[in-house]
Amino acid sequence: MKFRKIYIFLIPLAISLLLFVLIYIFLTVRKENEGSRECVKVSEIEVDFREELDIFCIKTYSKVDQSLYIEIYNEENTYERVRGIVLDSSWASGKVEEVDGDISFTVNQSVLKIIELSDMVYITIREVDESKPDESSVVPEPVPVPTPVIPSTPSFVVTSTEISRINTTQKVVVFTFDGGAGIQSLDKILAVLDKYDVKGTFFVTGKWAETQKESLEKISKANHEVFNHTYSHPNLTQLTDSAIIEELSKGESAISKVTGKTTKPFYRPPYGARDKRVREIAASQGYQTIYWSIDALDWKESTGTTEQEVKDRVLNNLNPGYIYLMHIGDNITGNVLDELFSTIQSRGYSIKSLSEMLIK
Repeated sequence: MKFRKIYIFLIPLAISLLLFVLIYIFLTVRKENEGSRECVKVSEIEVDFREELDIFCIKTYSKVDQSLYIEIYNEENTYERVRGIVLDSSWASGKVEEVDGDISFTVNQSVLKIIELSDMVYITIREVDESKPDESSVVPEPVPVPTPVIPSTPSFVVTSTEISRINTTQKVVVFTFDGGAGIQSLDKILAVLDKYDVKGTFFVTGKWAETQKESLEKISKANHEVFNHTYSHPNLTQLTDSAIIEELSKGESAISKVTGKTTKPFYRPPYGARDKRVREIAASQGYQTIYWSIDALDWKESTGTTEQEVKDRVLNNLNPGYIYLMHIGDNITGNVLDELFSTIQSRGYSIKSLSEMLIK
């Protein structure tokens, strides 16, 4: 009887103590999580619609003209799970409201609806028909991506598929310039882009950003796009998961330190070396894999490739939505780019940047 009384007393005490410990652990983790949450100051973002961003805790952002790609903390304030959305100035005059927990941007006769599905964010724009009931809270079915070709849409969502061509029938092409070594063609590239009023798309390594700081500043100040080409230009398929993440992170850090902008949401794997694992890891870090439709082979200058061969390779493979790969660190690109742009435009094509085609 004596021991039974002791047990009756100890069991509630043990349960109370266990609950106290669990509550303490929960509050401690939550406090640490909240303490690590650092939000970008909205006042630092140069857009016309800062007030609309006050409802978000922004981890990082990428600005292209007046369009903004942002990553925001989820309700758990974690670094690993953030969601990307794209806003532009056309929504600046609208009102912001919550509909069943989802954020809805209403502007004039259109609604921007942000819906979280499968840990990703889908953004849709619909016209408002006042004669019909409001269906803005209806969640659309996510559309599977059947091919690596990503269509131009009003927003951009990172996936683990790669983009090697823009899905369009319009006579538009994209030129991309990789930087990881020299700068032989840079000044000529920038001059041609300025001459034809084209926004350029550059993929540079973190090491290149560190050793060619002034060159990267030239690119950034000319308002061209700069995306991630990793830090040291390794073959990503031969690295561990953590090493791939480190390459992307160090590349982002080195490049953004010079440009003041994030390199997300695009990156290009060095040597074009990628597989399903690499693409999925990159996507988990907020990066869309960008490949190419045509490699101009300008980088083979040292092995005898000629300027005419490079021009023929581009012009003989001119198709809507093609992405062309060229390089900063050779002489051929700078020497042929003016003629290429002139010929391409004479054939009725326009030349756009990657973001102009994918982030709208």
